[in-house]
Amino acid sequence: MACGDRRACAPAAWAARAAAAVVVVACAAPAMAGSAAAAARGPRPAPPPVSLGVLESAQDTTLDAMGVPTQTLYGLTNEVAVFMPVPAGPLAPAGSAVRLVFAHSPLLDPATSAATVLVNGEELGVVPLEASSSDGAVAQLKVPTSALLGDRANLLEVRFDVRLAGRPGARADDPSAYVRLESQTLLRYQLFVPPGTPAPARLDAYPFPLIGAHGPAPARLGLVLPEPANAADLAAGLRLVADLGRRAGGQQVAPEAVTGGQLDWLHAGGLPALVVGGLRRLPAAEPLLRAAGFSLGAGGWTTPDGQDVQPEDGIVAAVASPWDRRSPIVLVTGDTDGAVTRAAAALTARAGMPAGGTFALVPAGGSLAPAPPGPRPGETLSFPALGGQDLQVQGPGRHSVSLTFTAPAVDAGGAGDLELAVAHSPVPAGQRAVLGVLVNATSVGAVPLDREDEQMRTAPVRVPGSALHPGRNTLTLDLVLAGDGATAQVASDARLRLPGAPSGAGLQLLPYPVFNDPGGVRVVLGGADDADLTGAARVVAALGERAVATPRLAAGYASDARADGGVLVLGVAGASAAAARVAGAIGLAGPPPPTGGTQPSGAVRELAAGSHPVLWVDGTAPAALTLAGDALARGALAGAGATVDATGRIRALVAEEAAPSEPGVVTAVKVMTAVAACLLVAAVGWQAWRPRREEP
Repeated sequence: MACGDRRACAPAAWAARAAAAVVVVACAAPAMAGSAAAAARGPRPAPPPVSLGVLESAQDTTLDAMGVPTQTLYGLTNEVAVFMPVPAGPLAPAGSAVRLVFAHSPLLDPATSAATVLVNGEELGVVPLEASSSDGAVAQLKVPTSALLGDRANLLEVRFDVRLAGRPGARADDPSAYVRLESQTLLRYQLFVPPGTPAPARLDAYPFPLIGAHGPAPARLGLVLPEPANAADLAAGLRLVADLGRRAGGQQVAPEAVTGGQLDWLHAGGLPALVVGGLRRLPAAEPLLRAAGFSLGAGGWTTPDGQDVQPEDGIVAAVASPWDRRSPIVLVTGDTDGAVTRAAAALTARAGMPAGGTFALVPAGGSLAPAPPGPRPGETLSFPALGGQDLQVQGPGRHSVSLTFTAPAVDAGGAGDLELAVAHSPVPAGQRAVLGVLVNATSVGAVPLDREDEQMRTAPVRVPGSALHPGRNTLTLDLVLAGDGATAQVASDARLRLPGAPSGAGLQLLPYPVFNDPGGVRVVLGGADDADLTGAARVVAALGERAVATPRLAAGYASDARADGGVLVLGVAGASAAAARVAGAIGLAGPPPPTGGTQPSGAVRELAAGSHPVLWVDGTAPAALTLAGDALARGALAGAGATVDATGRIRALVAEEAAPSEPGVVTAVKVMTAVAACLLVAAVGWQAWRPRREEP
C-alpha cells in the first residue's frame, strides 16, 4: 500500500508486524510444544497419598458389591436376604457390624413399622421406621461373632413390616406403604484384632488387608514400582492388579501408580500399598525387608527364620509400614527379573502362601500349582453359598434371596438351564404364590407355586445368555408367599448349565477374547509416567474384575510391541508416531483414529490383528485411561468401540478401519511445504517490520 503520510501508515505497519510475529510464533509452536511436552513428561515425584484415615482390620461388603441394587419395596411385608462372602480371615472376638441404609414412606405408622436385621437367622435388632428417617437414615447394629460362620457364606436378612398410619385395613400390596433399601448397606467382618487396631501383617488372608475396610467406595491402594519400571516389573505389577480385581469380591479396585519419590509417598502413609520390582532398583525394598525381619549380611539377605536368599529366589513379604506403623504393605521382589516374576506368580496362587506366615521365599527350582482355570462355557455350576443346606423362607409377603456366582463370557444368543427343586405350603384359595428368578436384576422366568409343587419337585428355568456377563453374576430368587404361616423351601442342589461359547466379540464380553488367548496377554504401554501407569492399572484391574482366572501376562512399552498373544494397548494415542509403530508390530493396517474432544475423553476399541485379538484403550490425556477403566468396571460398554468423557457419558464408536500410516516420503513433503510457507510469510513480515528510510 502506498502512503504519503508516515504517521497515517503507522497503524498498518504495526498491524503487519504483529501479524508476522503471530505467524512466527505459530510456526515455532510445534517445536515449542514438543519441548514442553518432553519436559512435562520428565521424572517428577508422586503427590502424597490422600489418607483413608484409620485403616481398620476389617472386611466390608456392600449389597452393591453383591449385585443387589437399591430397591424400593412396596407393600406391608418384605424381606431381602443376601448370602455375603466367606470371611477373608479369622473373625475377631468383637467389632463385626451391619450398616443399614434405608428410607421409607412418610405415611407409615412409627408405632407398628420396623426393620428387623438378622444374620444366619439370629436377630441383631429392630430399627423403628419413624418420621425422622423417612428421607433416609443409617443404623448400625453389632454382630456377635458367635452369629457368624468363619468358613462359609453368611446370610444377611432385612425384614420390613410396616403399617399405614390411620389405615389399619390397608391392602397387603398397598403402594403407599413402601421402604427403600439402599445398596450401600453393608456387612463388616472384624478380622484378627479388635477395632482400632492395625491389621496384622499376614499373607494367608491376601488380598486382605490391601482390600478391606473401605465401605461403599472403591478400594484404593498404591502400586509402587521402580523408576523406570522394566518389562518384568510392569508384568508382575499388572498381573497382581488383575488378580486383585478378580479377588476383590465385587468391589472396584482403584490402584494409584507411584514411581518417582516413592519413599516420600510411603512415608506419608494412609494407603495400603503393593510394592513390586527388582530388589536393587526399588528404593523401598531394603527398609521394607528389614521391617519384615530380614537381615542383610556380607553374603546377602537372610529370612527371619535363617534361610539364605539366593539370587534367583522370589520374595513376598507382608509388613505394616515402618513409616506410619499401620498402613498394610505387601512387597514382591527378588534380585533378578525371573525372581520378581516367580514371586508375583506365587502371590496369585491361592495355595502359594504359608498359613499364618508373614513372608514366603519362592525358589527357582520350585513349582507352583497351576491356578484353577475357572468355569467354561457349557459347564454346569453349583452354588456353594448355600452351604449344602436347603433355603427356607416363611411368612406371607415378598422374600428376595440373592447369591453370587462366577461365569465366563457366553453366547448372548444362546441359553442355559437353571434347575431348582422347590416345595411350599398350601396356598389359600383365591390367593397366588410364585417364585420369580432374576439374573443380574433381569427377570428370566417365574414358577407358579401351586398344588403340583407342594411336595419337592424340580422346576427348570431357561436362562438367556444375554442375561449373563463375564465375572461375578447375581442370582435372585424372588418368592411371593400367601397365607398365614406360609413357607417355601429351595433345595441346596440347584444347578446352572451355562450357554455355549460366544459366537462373536464385543466390549460387553470383555475381558474375552483378550484374556482367553492361548498365548497369554501382552500389555503395550504408551508411557512410564505415574499418570500413564495409573490409568493402565485401572483398566487392567477393571478387566480382572470380570475375569474367571488371572491370565499369564507380559508387558512393555511401545518400542517392544509384538503380537504373541492377546494384545492390550494402553495409553498409546492414535495420532502419535508410537501408535503407527505399535500397529505395524502387532499386525494392524494402521492405528485407530485419534480421539477428539477438549476434555478428558477415553476410547476403548476392539481390533483384529491376524490370529490375536487386540483391545486398544487411549484418550485425550493419561487421565482418560482412568475414565475408561471406571466404565469397564461398571460393565457399561458394548459394541466394537465406545468413548467415555469426564461426565461418564458413553458414546458408541462406529466401526472403522484403522487409518493407515502415511509413507515417510509423504510426511516429509508435508513438513517441507509447511516450513517453506512459514519462511515466506516471515519474509513478508520482515519487510513490514524493518525500519524504513525517511522519504524526502
